[in-house]
Amino acid sequence: MIIFISLLLGVTFVFGLINILGTIVIVILASTCFACLSIVFASLLRRRERFMGVIQLITMPFFFASNALYPVDTMPQILQYVTKINPLYYVVDALRSLLITNDLTNVPLDIGILLLITTFFVLAGAWGLKRLME
Repeated sequence: MIIFISLLLGVTFVFGLINILGTIVIVILASTCFACLSIVFASLLRRRERFMGVIQLITMPFFFASNALYPVDTMPQILQYVTKINPLYYVVDALRSLLITNDLTNVPLDIGILLLITTFFVLAGAWGLKRLME
């Protein structure tokens, strides 16, 4: 739906094979990363009400401290540092490069960093699930 509305508004997308495959890889990594992050918090909090509150408390700053809404160079310096450790920054940067600008120079770095962050959260999520089973 978003792509359809964007096309109606005149946004042009790049639909090359590498771009589509890269987009699929990024979406899978991002989904895995944030799902495992949720598992970690669910295992620590153990109550649904607390979990929902904490996830909202984390999700909104991740979104606003990414480059999804504002260019990073216009943010305050401290927020620029926070943005660089935000996994959503690398997701947005890679998807913007793959689907809109077709400048693929940073995409391998974005995928590599996102892969490292996702690996960390998968391991933490496995620990969290093991903790829940005990």
